[in-house]
Amino acid sequence: MNLEALSNNLSSVFKKHHLQSTDWFLFTSGGADSSVTLLLLVQAAKAISPRPNITLVCVDHSIPYPESVQEDRKSILREHLLFLKKNGFEEPQLICYKKNVPRIARMMKTSFERSGSLVRRRLACRLASPHGIAFWGHNLNDWYETLVLKINRGASPSALAPLPLFTNEYGIVEVRPLALTDRASIRKLAEENKLPWWEDPENESKKIRRVVLRSALPIWNLDGIRQSALLFLSEREARENRILKILSPLQMVVQNREYIYSLKKYLLLPEEDRELLLGRAMRKLGLGVLNTSHRKHFLKQTFFSYGPYVAEIEKQANLVFIVFRKGRSICLPPKTIQGPVKRFNELTKKDVIRLHYGHKSVRKLINEQKLSIRQKNSILFELEHTHSHRVLHIWGSHCGWKDISEVSQSEQRAESEKRIV
Repeated sequence: MNLEALSNNLSSVFKKHHLQSTDWFLFTSGGADSSVTLLLLVQAAKAISPRPNITLVCVDHSIPYPESVQEDRKSILREHLLFLKKNGFEEPQLICYKKNVPRIARMMKTSFERSGSLVRRRLACRLASPHGIAFWGHNLNDWYETLVLKINRGASPSALAPLPLFTNEYGIVEVRPLALTDRASIRKLAEENKLPWWEDPENESKKIRRVVLRSALPIWNLDGIRQSALLFLSEREARENRILKILSPLQMVVQNREYIYSLKKYLLLPEEDRELLLGRAMRKLGLGVLNTSHRKHFLKQTFFSYGPYVAEIEKQANLVFIVFRKGRSICLPPKTIQGPVKRFNELTKKDVIRLHYGHKSVRKLINEQKLSIRQKNSILFELEHTHSHRVLHIWGSHCGWKDISEVSQSEQRAESEKRIV
């Protein structure tokens, strides 16, 4: 793929997605991919008015390189700044971050590559959110290597998607101009345009899984890999268009954080489209991906309750809607709770639960269960006054979770503990 074709692809991405930001952030390592990406950005910026600001972002992963290697990398980054000045960018910026990625990987109990990716993603969100654009030098070979690594780790099919040219996730816009270009073509372009780049010594290290994989893989059929990526991306784009068509009638009532959908249209949707609508509405309200059993349970009925999340049928202005909302009052079991209730974040040290062998702090009891924040907030605590203690009844089963005494591992001392008095 030549430089002109790459420039046309980048221009089409800007036109298709109406990108008009003047703050561009190029995450560079100093390698050939970063050098060619910088050249493409400079060419694209010349055709845009007003001309955007290009900021170079470099992340030091705290790898103990020799001084000579570190100086080589710094010289390449200085060359990139001079290249921007020569092309009319008066005050180009270079932001360098140093993160101890090996230490982060040990703390997170994950691979070096994964922790480095999370660090760069977090920096991108901090810099480019909400109106900037983050540019990456990822290429076709990067995706293929990642694909093999993920398959070896047993990743799900949804995690095997190729790197798209454009994404708008995690609150930031990201563009990868070289996503469908192989590494050999990129280096050839860098040589033809006399672009300097830095050769990372870690590319020869056998300690990194990606490098070992790169040397172990046979000769790749790059045309076939590229066609597979294009087919996958085109199918995903068609699916996204279908989802947008389904979700277009989904309206939001901002004041109450509710999403409404015409019940008539909802009932006409096939089960697959209902599942898409349900999942997207729940994610908009803050709920993560629903598991299979919950999806099947919700699809069988028009009304459902999942913690603070509900879908209810309501009539508004002579029209009937299905309303997805997030609230607290719907968590109350009917004709069961009589007194006032509390949430987990409203508990104090004085709030205790009465067990058969004595009383215990509710916050301590809940924290022993290793529940998530959403699980804790889905539980209701009913207040009672018995003698000198404030006793709580814990209602968890109606929110999709077991009662606290049933999921406790440390308090199962007697059969009577299965019910909270």
